[in-house]
Amino acid sequence: MDLVGVQTRSRLELRGDGRLLCAVGQGSHHPFLYPLCTPAGVPVTENGPFDYSHHHSVWLAHGAVNGYEMWVEEARFSAPGSIGTVVATRTELESATGAAGVSVRQTIEWRDPTSRALVSEDRVWQISVAANTLVVDVFATFRPASPALPVTLDATNHGLFAVRVHDQLDELDGGQLRNDVGGEGEAATNRQVAGWVQYRGAVVGRPVAVTVYTDPRNGESVWHTQSYGLMLVNPIRHVPKLLRAGDSWTVRFRVAATDGWPDDAATRSLAL
Repeated sequence: MDLVGVQTRSRLELRGDGRLLCAVGQGSHHPFLYPLCTPAGVPVTENGPFDYSHHHSVWLAHGAVNGYEMWVEEARFSAPGSIGTVVATRTELESATGAAGVSVRQTIEWRDPTSRALVSEDRVWQISVAANTLVVDVFATFRPASPALPVTLDATNHGLFAVRVHDQLDELDGGQLRNDVGGEGEAATNRQVAGWVQYRGAVVGRPVAVTVYTDPRNGESVWHTQSYGLMLVNPIRHVPKLLRAGDSWTVRFRVAATDGWPDDAATRSLAL
């Protein structure tokens, strides 16, 4: 399947065989990828669900950046004056078409509540199709926005790379949640170290799966999984990340949206 990138007024869309498969856009507080669909066009994620409107399909965020909140957006979840924003100042196609996939590059600022930039991020979304699976690779490199201001990403349960699956896929609605070390269900996958976590089930009666992978080079990654449909992986869950002038930190993640239920061998074949 050849993919084609199309810039619309509000977002950058990726299409295959005439179908919208995913799109990169900017919300009020975060850039994100929505929708995320399988190659057959089945949507597998939620954006802004009623319970947690700061959950944006596929996104990066962090709840403690120099003491500021850059995970939630709702005032009811945070102290007054603590919520920052993550803003893409540039989004462009690096490669617009091709069977090998499409790349989207973003320049992003993580800003405190006064709009002062704390973190400068370079992010690349690489989207491709492998058989019955749409694969999205995310590369993010973080640096201090100012050499005079070190940045600390504190240890927190709420960060760094997250996916909120379609309501029909979550465990509460009959979906299956599992990881690569044999854990099944929220109780056995939450707060665990793993290489990948997968939700599988059916959307409008069609069997699908969503798998999130972390690159081993990210370091030991702890997962925050929830029965309502959240998969979040955090390589700095227990150890803060300090970035001084001249420092950079690069992480890589992958999310795969599959038509049908992949077996263990097929799931492992896409591991980073």
